[in-house]
Amino acid sequence: MRKNLKRGIVCILALMLLLTGCSGGEKVANVPDNAERSLTHKITDEPLELTILYGPPKQDTNIFTEAFDRTNVNLKFDLGENNTDFDQALALAVVSKKLTDIIYTYKRDAFIEYGMSGALVPLNDLIEEHAPNIKKYLDENPDVVRYVTAPDGNIYWIPFVNELQTANGWFIREDWLDKLGLEAPNNLEEFYNTMVAIKTQDPNGNGVQDEVPYFTAKSNVISVMNDFGGLFDAYVSFRYDGDKVSYGPFEPQFKEMVKTVAKWYKEGLIDPEIFTRKSQREYFLGNNLGGITHEWFTSTAAFNDTFGKNIEGFRFVPFAPPENVNGERVESTYRNKISSEGWAITANCKHTVEAIKYFDYWWSREGQIAANYGVEGITYNMVDGEPKFTEEFLTSTDPAPMNLRNQYRTAMNWGVMNLAQFEMDLAHPFAKEGMQMYLDNNYLPKDKVQLVYTVEEQELVSKYKGQVETHLSEMMQKWVLGNADVDASYESFLKEMKSLGADEYIEIEQKAYDRYLGK
Repeated sequence: MRKNLKRGIVCILALMLLLTGCSGGEKVANVPDNAERSLTHKITDEPLELTILYGPPKQDTNIFTEAFDRTNVNLKFDLGENNTDFDQALALAVVSKKLTDIIYTYKRDAFIEYGMSGALVPLNDLIEEHAPNIKKYLDENPDVVRYVTAPDGNIYWIPFVNELQTANGWFIREDWLDKLGLEAPNNLEEFYNTMVAIKTQDPNGNGVQDEVPYFTAKSNVISVMNDFGGLFDAYVSFRYDGDKVSYGPFEPQFKEMVKTVAKWYKEGLIDPEIFTRKSQREYFLGNNLGGITHEWFTSTAAFNDTFGKNIEGFRFVPFAPPENVNGERVESTYRNKISSEGWAITANCKHTVEAIKYFDYWWSREGQIAANYGVEGITYNMVDGEPKFTEEFLTSTDPAPMNLRNQYRTAMNWGVMNLAQFEMDLAHPFAKEGMQMYLDNNYLPKDKVQLVYTVEEQELVSKYKGQVETHLSEMMQKWVLGNADVDASYESFLKEMKSLGADEYIEIEQKAYDRYLGK
């Protein structure tokens, strides 16, 4: 969020008025009689109101009004949506000690800092005694415990977590393969040959050699090269193998990957404007020009509906990662299981037991369904014990995921679980097929870790990462575009990387990884 001083001052004044009225948990006035509400997860006999520093949903009927009907706890939003500087508002509330009962933030470090300074309540005992659903999840997921635990040993926040680990995958024009008499490429050699066929054999049938075999929506060279990493067993950042951390650009396979990709670019197999072109998927797919990409399953598969109406036979489908140089099929990306977003209970809250029980409601089966699917009878119905989105909701004007987030405030930020089935249910059939294929065959990276740094380490990581990755990006782009020779400049590249702090960067990562392993 970009700060605007004038608007920030107005927001702060408004926020101070709001926070001055923060009561630390109030009884709710003018609510329906208990008998008229289901109260399936009743937390308190009398209706209770807890405040949260966040903008309200746009719908009067949303997951929090539903939760009130289930728990007897109402969540009151104390920050208007017009505020453009949430960080500043939260920091002011902490300093002024006028915090709401619950806070949300998207920064793990803020939870740790505010918790250890006394602004947040330690949750360890509260979870143990009053939150069986959260406790069960944490007991079964020690990696999450490591991530949320502060250096003082306390847990101050409940994170947003992703159940579905797939992120990106390989896509190809299956209808073009049919015209060319080819199957989806199974290895690196076939991948190259398929790109050459797309480039030279006119699969779009317009009589012009205008097809571009590989394109991507990514303009960051590190992200682009990471896509190719699985094909070469190379990587642009860290690998965690056993008890050792290694850094990709210092490994021999990285150099070979860069040389090969530079060769492909020179041969016209890669979009010539790959690092500058905007809306690549829309351009190449919409104009019947692009053959292969490596992108998000859900958004990429949806282009079959967008362009399939106008391009006869159009089928842009996921395919398995081709075998790499070692004969392995490895996807180079995955989605972080644990987000830095979540929510916490503040020291101002007078009802901490009720608050942690409220958090725990969202980890019950009923709460998880509400957090993901929205409001029963409006966005979904229960069919044979499972939630199913209504046809009316799926065909609404707004895209369904955005509608859920904006109108009903479903599981996008809060300390809840983003269910895999929820994402599958919203996905295009091709996306669902691809995600399931990658999951069933375990194509995801084997070294998926989320490390935690000390405050001092984080400062150094920010420093070294910025310096090192800037130079890495600059050199990779020069190599791919043919503005520098890989062999001639590689040693000087490594030397410069070390002078910018690469060794220190690796050392910090190793220390954090050692802690992750319990050393």
